[in-house]
Amino acid sequence: MKAEGLWPGNKAKGIANHQSTIVLFDPGSGSPHALVRGTYLTALRTAAASALSIRHLARKDSQTLGILGAGGQAVYQLKAALPERSFSKLLIHDASEEAAGELKSQFENDLSPVWASRILPPRALLSRRPLTPNRLSVLIGKR
Repeated sequence: MKAEGLWPGNKAKGIANHQSTIVLFDPGSGSPHALVRGTYLTALRTAAASALSIRHLARKDSQTLGILGAGGQAVYQLKAALPERSFSKLLIHDASEEAAGELKSQFENDLSPVWASRILPPRALLSRRPLTPNRLSVLIGKR
C-alpha cells in the first residue's frame, strides 16, 4: 500500500515537497512486514518509465531534450533520460528562474549547451501550443 501527499512548505525546511510511504504486507496474514520511504522509489520508477518511452518512442536522431519544471522529480528525469540518446542540447524551463538555474548547474558538466529560463506554468504553455510532427512529450505530474 502506498500513501502519499504534497507539503508545499517542505522546501523551506530542506526536504522534498512530495512525500510517500509504502507499507509491505504479508499476503497470507495481512501483517505489516516493512515500512519503506517511497519518495525515492517513486522518483526512480517515474524517471525509468520516462526513459523507456524515450528509448522506444523518440526518434533515434533526437538531439534536444527539454524539461518543463525543475522540481524534485526533474533531477531523476534528466539522469534517466540523458543516456537514452546523444543529446546535444538541454532546455530547462520552470516558473522559477532560480529553480531552473539550480537544475542547470547540476547538468552543465554532462551536457553543453544547457539553457535555463523562466516560463509560464507548464499547464498554460502546453494548453496553447499543439505538438508538432516528430516531437515526443512525456508528461508526468498532478495536472
